[in-house]
Amino acid sequence: MQPPDEHGWVLAAQTGDRAAYAVLVSRYWERIRRWVYTLIRDSHAAEDVTQAVFLKAWQRLGELQSPLHFRAWLFRIARNAALDSRLSASRSPFRPIAGEPVSPRSGPNVLAGERELKTRIDEACQRMPAKYRDAFLLWVEESMPYAEIAIALQTTAITARWRVCKAREYLRRALKPYMEFEQL
Repeated sequence: MQPPDEHGWVLAAQTGDRAAYAVLVSRYWERIRRWVYTLIRDSHAAEDVTQAVFLKAWQRLGELQSPLHFRAWLFRIARNAALDSRLSASRSPFRPIAGEPVSPRSGPNVLAGERELKTRIDEACQRMPAKYRDAFLLWVEESMPYAEIAIALQTTAITARWRVCKAREYLRRALKPYMEFEQL
């Protein structure tokens, strides 16, 4: 009999059920890989780190106190692995996040403006202090509530909320000259 929800899959995996863990891996692999990539900016390294994250999670699954916090716990492991990877590797040059598909109806001026804005956002995110960027990306890309961000980043929910707020303020200031130009 299959567990009906993620909580059930986590409980089954904690008892050594490899098939249950495989379900969790398939649910989170791409999300973890994408987030790790935004932290370390190297697609090959992101794949390696993601693989290491799931291996470490499998090895430490018995230490997870509350299966309800599996997602936040997994992202915490990913963050720590990405930080370790960044410290051990030399810094790679900035590479923007892969762009969204564009509409064929968009004209060259619109496409150029969208690319420029995306580049400016990516650059601003890279310049942002890591503690703000990490919280912001979990909030934006993973739609994590502040309580889960707090678990993933080993802080309080109030601090997680404050970091997201600071990240938004940082982006607003960094993009203000560009936005003012656009309104002319």
